[in-house]
Amino acid sequence: MQKLGADEVINYRQVPDFDVAVRDLTGGQGVDLVHETVDRATVQKSIQSARHGGRIAGMGSHTGCFAEIDLWSLYRREITFIGCHTANRGEIAEFLPIVADGSPQPLVDSVYPLEEAAKAHTRLNDPDRFGKVVLHHRQLTGTQSSQ
Repeated sequence: MQKLGADEVINYRQVPDFDVAVRDLTGGQGVDLVHETVDRATVQKSIQSARHGGRIAGMGSHTGCFAEIDLWSLYRREITFIGCHTANRGEIAEFLPIVADGSPQPLVDSVYPLEEAAKAHTRLNDPDRFGKVVLHHRQLTGTQSSQ
């Protein structure tokens, strides 16, 4: 993640109390924005990681779509929780020219031939996976091959 521009990185799998680590890194303040994709297992600690008046953008539910949270932790610290699903037409129209020029490069974890779809699916569930898992029906060049 630091290669992608992050100032600091805390892996929630390696640091279960990542909210405490975030507070330590920010002098007790918390962060402006939390990108929450795990949900049930991490949402409360994500809330605790946000600063007073901070925001949480939730867009995933990899550990379950139902979670019990302490609403007071949102209310007292005036946290905004934003649910995100997909882009609207205006955002797509703005982004397409950027995609067309080839500048964004997807973060690909691994590439599998279609015949190895079961293997690719297993990789999707691997906790060490970072990035997209790609299935292809012909040989691709310039990408990492299957693991």
